[in-house]
Amino acid sequence: MLIGFPVAAFFSWRFDLTTSGIRRTPAAHEDVAQGHSLTQLDYGVLASLGLVVLVTVFGVGQHLIDVQIETARAPETRVIDPHSIAVLPLENLSPNPGNAYFAAGVHDSLITSLSRISTLMVTSRTSARRVDPELSVPEIGRQLGVAKLLDGSVLMDGDRVRIVVQLIDAASDLNLWADTFESDVSDVITLQNEMAQSIADVIEVRLTPREEAALAQAPKVRPDTYRGYLKGMYQFRQASPESAWRGIGILEEVVRKDPDSALAHAGLAYGYADEDALRLAKEAIRVDPEHWAGWLSLGTIYAQLGQFDEAIDAHEKLVGTIYEAAIGTTYAIAGIEDKALRVAAALEDIPGTELLLAWIYMNLGDHDSALHWIAAMEAVKAPWYPAFLGMYHGSELLADDPRLQERAAALGLPDPRTMSCGN
Repeated sequence: MLIGFPVAAFFSWRFDLTTSGIRRTPAAHEDVAQGHSLTQLDYGVLASLGLVVLVTVFGVGQHLIDVQIETARAPETRVIDPHSIAVLPLENLSPNPGNAYFAAGVHDSLITSLSRISTLMVTSRTSARRVDPELSVPEIGRQLGVAKLLDGSVLMDGDRVRIVVQLIDAASDLNLWADTFESDVSDVITLQNEMAQSIADVIEVRLTPREEAALAQAPKVRPDTYRGYLKGMYQFRQASPESAWRGIGILEEVVRKDPDSALAHAGLAYGYADEDALRLAKEAIRVDPEHWAGWLSLGTIYAQLGQFDEAIDAHEKLVGTIYEAAIGTTYAIAGIEDKALRVAAALEDIPGTELLLAWIYMNLGDHDSALHWIAAMEAVKAPWYPAFLGMYHGSELLADDPRLQERAAALGLPDPRTMSCGN
């Protein structure tokens, strides 16, 4: 309107629209009735006015298109949970570029620490690393569907580590909070849990007593053990058979030097599960992409490896089969409690789902509900019932519960603490 008004005013002052077309407005001393043809100058003026109008219309049209695009995106941003967050890959500021493995490992561990807080919706590592770093903060937020982004850097110097992080509001690109955390490598797990607690405080989410206890449990680690563990895991993330074997070699050496490290043993188990079981599940799908067994196995393996996006994608392929509820256990292992409970609620009145219900509640840490459904398996004489008393994968989560030990003893089975799959 601001541009168009002076254009219209100038046109009406200099020209008239007549039945014979556009004519120049006569001056005060000229005869009004006399027709005044356009001069060469008038044509130039009209061409200029036309160009201004075209540019203006084009600009307004482009603006309207942009508004429509943003409006189409708006519903996506309006439904974003305010407690959703993505941890972007941390920048390696160490003098040695070879220390990139450490920054990648801290990134993974920080996601794990935040994922322990049930009221936080944490984007998986896989999704966070797929983001194009050239995108703007609002674009990244929209792409990942999160309200907050955590960005930062890691500096490792000898046995000291410094982590600088900042919490950003994805929609406005405003910095909400920033801090620096520093400690010895031996206390780095404690450091990451402290960061998770601080972030929860800033976002104003409340932790349950169980979550507070989980974040408080941060054992010290030997610096060389932790670095070796992260090096091995970094190799596994490269997703090639050669790198997987390199990772296994690194972690076997770590286990040899520190045989009491649960962390090193867990990393080595991950490596072995990643070349063998994962390869076989993928091969089964290649042979028969429509068979439920391959997708069930693949999703379960991914869930055990902590690759939850891939696990959920695989188990979604089971929709329409009798095993579609397996995604409930994946949600439980991933810590997505609300979705796991919704699946469990839908299963409770369906006969034959006792195993799935026991597994869901077992992985949610709800011992009472898990044992209830284990008892239900016993009542219906489910053939797999004894496996839940120590041999079934995941039953180690209940092995210390006296009620499970009593049920095993009643069947003449060994103590569940000594007969798990892991042993």
